[in-house]
Formats: sequence, structure tokens, C-alpha cells
Amino acid sequence: MPSIFTTFTQYDDEAQFGLRLLNRLKSDVRYSVFEAYTYAPGIAPPDKPPPNAVAKLVYGGYGTMVHQALYDQQETPNSPAVNQAPKLFGVSHKPGANACVYVMEYLRPPTFLNSGWFTLADETIKDQVAQNYDLIYPVLAKIVDTLMNLGFVHGDLHPTNLMIKMRNLATMQKPVEIMVVDFEWADRFGIACYPESRNEDVDYPGKPGELIGKGDDWDMINKWQSDMKEYRACINNPQ
Repeated sequence: MPSIFTTFTQYDDEAQFGLRLLNRLKSDVRYSVFEAYTYAPGIAPPDKPPPNAVAKLVYGGYGTMVHQALYDQQETPNSPAVNQAPKLFGVSHKPGANACVYVMEYLRPPTFLNSGWFTLADETIKDQVAQNYDLIYPVLAKIVDTLMNLGFVHGDLHPTNLMIKMRNLATMQKPVEIMVVDFEWADRFGIACYPESRNEDVDYPGKPGELIGKGDDWDMINKWQSDMKEYRACINNPQ
């Protein structure tokens, strides 16, 4: 299936760009994520192209409006514009295929020398995240505020879907930057639903198949805050 997606249409100007899917990053029954290489038409890609994007093969819906809204934040006098999601470049769909590929900015992992992104669930930074949860939580709250003000819900603000900017491999960037990924469940409030099949190891506020509640995104980040507070107490006061 992935090999049929060789072009995509840009959202900005509806131009056709070439697309080559590279290494698979992760997979689920609903989607697969690949490193990808995008290139302008008429320019042949190199034999071994370096990844310059991420391509997400999705079986089912995708919250394009929600994704783009979190990316396209407007600067105000009291708040500079900070993107809350990676830029969504475009989409590829082939007639007869029961899936689409969404092409977006690549949030590269950090190195010893260069900045990059980890998920909030990454075990290598768990202690650092716990020690700084009071700096991280207001950024998460701002994201949920954005969603609520626009009438959207995400539904899956689990730490694996929250990317935090690192100054390098070992040090978190300050001020804190967070981007949200995985918008398969996201939509307008009153329309978005939890899927019938999901990871039940995650303590979601609602049941499978139910509408995602207006306060469910708050519940998920509040639970994360509570878990981090408890974990920080443990590492700061070992028995």
C-alpha cells in the first residue's frame, strides 16, 4: 500500500510535489508513520535521500482542521505566536485506496549538539520532565485553551502525542515549547468520538464509541500533571 503514494498536494498552493516514503517510524492498526523525502516536480530525488518530512498513512479520518489550527497561531500583544503542532504540508490520496497520507514537518530527535524533539513519555527525560512539570503544564493548558476557544477537541493528549523541544540530547529547552501530534480523533466538539478500538492501558475519560467530552482534554493533561507531581515527590524523597 505505501508504495503507491508517490506524490502529494500541498495545502498552501495546491501544487503537486514528489513524495518518497523512507523508514517506518511507528505503526498501529489505524496508521503507519514514515520518514519521508519531498521534492519539487521535475527534480529527480537522490538515490538515498535524507528525510525532510514525516508522512502519516491513515486508515480513516484525520483532524486536518484541528491540526492546522494548532499550527497557525496568531500573535497578539500579550502572546507571541508559537506553533502548537508541526506544519502540515499536504495530503496524498489515490482513487480506490482506503487510506490517505498526510505529509508534515519532521520533528527530529535531538543530538548531543543540536536541538530536537522528544515525546513527554520518553523514559530518558522522565526525571527532567517531572522536575519541571510546573513549567510544562501551563504550556499544555494554553494548548487546551486554544482547542476549547475554537470549539475543537483532540481526545488523545497522552504524553506519547506531546512533543517537547530539547536544547540538546540531555537538556530541555526553556522557555518550554510543546507540539501536539496524532490528530486521528480530533474534530469539532459534538462530532469527535473515541474509536471503538483503542489502547485501554490509557485511562481515557470517556468510553469507546462515545463523544469526546468538552473537558476530556483537560482531564488528560490534569492526570499527567498529577502523575508527574507524584513521581517528582518519589525521586526527591526516596525511601
